[in-house]
Amino acid sequence: MDTADHIIIGTLSKHTGTNIETIRYYERIGLLPAPARSSGGYRLYGTGHLKRLNFIRRARTLGFSIGEVADSSGSRTKGSGRAVRFVSSRRHT
Repeated sequence: MDTADHIIIGTLSKHTGTNIETIRYYERIGLLPAPARSSGGYRLYGTGHLKRLNFIRRARTLGFSIGEVADSSGSRTKGSGRAVRFVSSRRHT
């Protein structure tokens, strides 16, 4: 696997300000898709993971529960575009 376009969990944590254990939790509950793994077993995150995690953090900062963030996308790891519309509509009501 080419790791040039991927980052490890510690780097993802620093870029997003999210605790490593929180990232793992979001994976376990399906809010964040499972990343690819290196031959050594390290999680390898891509741009999609970074964008999704930033979205989750923004929604949580706005006061949305984890359940609302999950429900807003229709499925836990798909459709973040729908989730953005959901957040926008909630902010303006």
